[in-house]
Amino acid sequence: MANLAAAGLSGAIRDAALSGRPFLGICLGMQILFSRSEEDGGVDCLGVFGGQVRRFPTAPGFKVPEMGWNTVEGLREGVAPEYYFVHSYYAEVVPETVGVSEYAGVRFTAMARRGSLWACQFHPEKSGRIGLDFIRDWLSAST
Repeated sequence: MANLAAAGLSGAIRDAALSGRPFLGICLGMQILFSRSEEDGGVDCLGVFGGQVRRFPTAPGFKVPEMGWNTVEGLREGVAPEYYFVHSYYAEVVPETVGVSEYAGVRFTAMARRGSLWACQFHPEKSGRIGLDFIRDWLSAST
């Protein structure tokens, strides 16, 4: 966030996310849309979505960062597809959450949406065919 502010981009990104034009935030691009993050000792973010971004807890059998495939509930009716994740921090579930995943005993926002603003914690570009379908869905919804 400090780098975005120093470059004069914080306001532009926030304005673009809230403009009603198509906007897709991926991974960190989703996290900065929340109100606050625990990363770097705690930092205010753009506040487009309420809620906090928190670090995954230490849990037996789970490595942080989460790196790999994880199911996402809520994006496709009757199906919980798997997408590829790489992250140490997660966004809390908020009213705009449309896709939920779980890791290290924590349910978190895998995708949030408000109109043409879509934001996902997973990496569609690394998720094979299902990721391409996700990007196609976003492009179709954005036209």
